[in-house]
Amino acid sequence: MAVGTYDPAIEIWDLDVIDAMYPAVVLGRTATTPGKKRADTHTDVILSLSWNRHHRNLLASASGDTTVKLWDLQTARCVTSYHHHTDKVQAVEWNPVENTVLATGGYDKRVAVLDSRAPKQVHGGRLNADVECLRWDPHNPYCFYVSSEDGLVQYVDARQWTANPSAATSSGWDAPLTPIYTLHAHDAAVSAFDVNPAIPGCIVTGSTDAKLKLWNIDESNKPSLVVSRDMDTGELFSLAFCPDAPFKIAAAGSNARVKVWDAYANAGVRQAFADRAKAVVASLGNAAPTTDDKDPIELEDADEEPEDDDEDGEEAGEPYKPAGSDNDENGMDMD
Repeated sequence: MAVGTYDPAIEIWDLDVIDAMYPAVVLGRTATTPGKKRADTHTDVILSLSWNRHHRNLLASASGDTTVKLWDLQTARCVTSYHHHTDKVQAVEWNPVENTVLATGGYDKRVAVLDSRAPKQVHGGRLNADVECLRWDPHNPYCFYVSSEDGLVQYVDARQWTANPSAATSSGWDAPLTPIYTLHAHDAAVSAFDVNPAIPGCIVTGSTDAKLKLWNIDESNKPSLVVSRDMDTGELFSLAFCPDAPFKIAAAGSNARVKVWDAYANAGVRQAFADRAKAVVASLGNAAPTTDDKDPIELEDADEEPEDDDEDGEEAGEPYKPAGSDNDENGMDMD
């Protein structure tokens, strides 16, 4: 597991080690000069991380120092750096099929697609607001979703661009994005977003307005709202579909709560995705989602100590008495 920090190092934790005190590997250096770019480490907060699904030793990172870096886990070193953004880089993600293609987005209101084998050829376009989230479509790997601070989600075909030969800087890709469609998802920033890996056309958005919304994208690329819900997590900063249970959604927000909601329990969700979900739900067998509408489950903090259960029916606070030690009201008879 990779964890980006404010130090700004990247910690790699081995989840097979129970109660590990320290990360297995630390990428980058913690003692850096803010604002000064370095080739071997980030010098500002780590904002996004992405594992390469085809080459598990490759990790991409995006930072507030305006750079994107590739790391080799075998050597624990930075392989290369990209400098095509001019402001903080908020999002980075590997393409799920093309194992050398990266998409990035930043606070310079630009998104970019590049091949790591040809870093000077950058495809990209400009938005009207800062980029918040970026996700490739697993059902159509030529396209990706990008959400922004103005509450919009745009679906973009990466094949629309031509390479910019002078892309060592971002000056050559100021043309506005030409999305396939634009969804006005929220009135505030779309700060959390995910694409259902098993159900085509099913996406979820979350915002600083504390609302989670589930959307249905039909075959003609027309989005429609299926359900909106307040997850009681404050401003939403993270959303994710479960890869093994496609209608379970995990949400985390500003009030330090993590909740899991089974969206399939909602009748509107079952109706909207009936045809696409039928085969998926049937394949789950006994693990199929329930149709009983319930509130989201809150995950407890591991640091909180559970209350002690009373043993043998004894009331809390009662001192322990060994068997046969109970005295009558007048005390023990003495011969």
